[in-house]
Amino acid sequence: MAGAVNTIGQSKRGGGDRSSRPAQLQARENEQKALSLWIKGATFQQIAAAGFGIATAGGAWRSVHRALAQIPKQEADQAREAQLARLQAIRMLLWNQASADPIRALIPSER
Repeated sequence: MAGAVNTIGQSKRGGGDRSSRPAQLQARENEQKALSLWIKGATFQQIAAAGFGIATAGGAWRSVHRALAQIPKQEADQAREAQLARLQAIRMLLWNQASADPIRALIPSER
């Protein structure tokens, strides 16, 4: 019975009418916002917490990937490459810190 709709077009699971044109436009706008935050380096959890209609990190992941699918391949590849470069920079920073003091790198810092 997943996806069942009541007599006024609202999902029985809640969340209102997701099939109306305004709801679809709002969803695409939220996906673009999620993609923008992801490109800037936000985590999927941070995107979900941003407060524009995406409730979970998994929902943020799906939103980002739907938005990437809607833009030209070259632009999507550039966004992915930018994210990869950021992750590589973080990895190298951590690697260098671990190389300088391997014992201290294993101990979580207290903040």
